[in-house]
Amino acid sequence: MLAALGQWEAAIPECRRAIEIDPGSARAHLGLADSLSNMGRPEEAAYEYRAAIGIDPHDAEAHLGLASALSKAGRPEEAAYEYRAAIEIEPGSARAHLGLASALSATKMTTEAQRAYGRAVELDPGIGGRRYEELEGGGA
Repeated sequence: MLAALGQWEAAIPECRRAIEIDPGSARAHLGLADSLSNMGRPEEAAYEYRAAIGIDPHDAEAHLGLASALSKAGRPEEAAYEYRAAIEIEPGSARAHLGLASALSATKMTTEAQRAYGRAVELDPGIGGRRYEELEGGGA
């Protein structure tokens, strides 16, 4: 898939075709969501992340993607909820804890944000030196 290669714009029609063929494919919805998100279309991406979660509610990457899209759309409270869902599924995700810290900070929940950040650094000591935006795009 082109989405896996980072060819976001070209991946959009490819993912849409895959969804037409198999609307129950969480991977196709996730690929479309990632492509839309990386093209700066967070609201559309959020819709597709939700579709992927509806198919596979235990996909931590889908919850992380939705949280990131919601953050980009200026909806930190909803983003925090999705980061918590990702942590519930994958408690060792430093990326999820760091995202939660950012979302909580945006909602002025400073003490909780500091706890989440501390947990992220505990899970990945190198995370403290990396920018949040870099983590939004992948890896952890």
